[in-house]
Amino acid sequence: MSRLSCTEQRLVDYYRGEGKDDTGRTIHQVWQLEHSQLESGQNFIQWLFPTDEESEFEPDAPVLSLASIQIFREDGVIQSNLLRSLEVMVSFLGLTRVECGDEVEYGRGRTLSKKDVWLRINCGEGNPNWKRLSRVLRCLKICHMVADVTALLGQLESVYAEGLMGDGSASAEAVRDWRSAADLRTDEQLPPVKSDAMCGPGCTLL
Repeated sequence: MSRLSCTEQRLVDYYRGEGKDDTGRTIHQVWQLEHSQLESGQNFIQWLFPTDEESEFEPDAPVLSLASIQIFREDGVIQSNLLRSLEVMVSFLGLTRVECGDEVEYGRGRTLSKKDVWLRINCGEGNPNWKRLSRVLRCLKICHMVADVTALLGQLESVYAEGLMGDGSASAEAVRDWRSAADLRTDEQLPPVKSDAMCGPGCTLL
């Protein structure tokens, strides 16, 4: 196996619970952040969900190579911690994740509305959390968490179809980005959006 760069080794150590990110936090400390801190923070997501692409917003953040990708796929501690990171993100979104044998199901942990912090339109590209979700899906795909990629993307598309992300070009582009990151359904048309939906049948507590 190829040698890891210093930054990659720091990432591996961080994900094994033995190191710190650029702000001096351990992964366990990031898991304990309040939802408001996750929303306002700008420099944790690149460490929590690393990918093989350089970050547009944090150019010094670690990037996965073939060598570090193999470690993330095979190291039991890292796989377990990656799942914990995913659970933190799922909770932030107000979603739920349930394992059913080899399958994974995503539902709603609470009623969602357009006022939710990750759904409301607050910038030209819709919402910064939508780009974060592209990173999450890309990381899961790289790390061979295929069941989670498929189920999470399905739930996110359901949120979009219910009109909770609005029906503008920014929300449609976000879904296309999610599909591209997940490498799923990239050639399919997007689902129709319920323009009057604030909370449809799929919003009920699961």
